[in-house]
Amino acid sequence: IMKGRLLAFRGRPEEALVCLEAAGRLNPLHFRWYDVHFGVALYSLRRFAEAAQAFKQMHLPSSWSSARLAACYAQLERIEAAQAAVAEVLRLQPDFSTAEYMRKSVLLERAEDRELLREGLIKAGLPA
Repeated sequence: IMKGRLLAFRGRPEEALVCLEAAGRLNPLHFRWYDVHFGVALYSLRRFAEAAQAFKQMHLPSSWSSARLAACYAQLERIEAAQAAVAEVLRLQPDFSTAEYMRKSVLLERAEDRELLREGLIKAGLPA
């Protein structure tokens, strides 16, 4: 799973999915938080609906996963769902800032992946 995570962050989402799927086959009882790594790779591939499904697997949503979910919904133009995810982010972290989130919480190496995520966060209505 960790190799898949690293590949997703390094801008190699197709390879990441192969590793993550193999890890899931080897350990079908994996922790649900593993799914966020699928979400990161899928989002970079612009497979926003699948990425949203992966981020929704978090049993205890965090501002990190809710922000990613908001970005997915915004990219899909599902405005009401994006607004609900934004409300959850701000409930969990009232001082949320997209700039701070990108600086502190986003480990994406490729500039185009970072920009795609930043675009989704802003489009969702999260504070700049």
